[in-house]
Amino acid sequence: MSTLRGTAVSPGLAMGRALVVERDVDPVFRLSLTAGAVEGELARLEGAFEASRQQLQAVKERLSREVGAPHAYIFDAHLLMLDDPLLRQRAAEIVREEAVNAEWALRTVAEELHLLFDHFSDAYLRERSSDLDDVIGRIQLNLRGSPRRRRWGGFPTGSSS
Repeated sequence: MSTLRGTAVSPGLAMGRALVVERDVDPVFRLSLTAGAVEGELARLEGAFEASRQQLQAVKERLSREVGAPHAYIFDAHLLMLDDPLLRQRAAEIVREEAVNAEWALRTVAEELHLLFDHFSDAYLRERSSDLDDVIGRIQLNLRGSPRRRRWGGFPTGSSS
């Protein structure tokens, strides 16, 4: 048995099997778009943001039902990040101004935001960089329409849905 130590997000002690989530890192390529393709790419980007919103909201609601609302608060942060102009508007701006694919624009914004997070003096805020990765990863999956979307159906919650 191993003991893991970290920053608590709620009071108490927990024992059980750990769920380790590893991200597949798919390469992101920069694709130049024709002027006529930019609006379609912006629509695709917006669609990925909206699909991500629906998914995050559904996960938050399910988690609230199954383990209690206080445990679902992290998804409020994810939803706020999803709407942050530094992410959403900046990604659209890059698509529009550079005539590039949405995946590349998101990767570029992620790099810019990580630089900002790295300069925060508050350790808690610096650690929110991983939440940013979760949000951007979800958007990227929705852009790809990947069948490898994360599925949590087998995750034990203590109740059935």
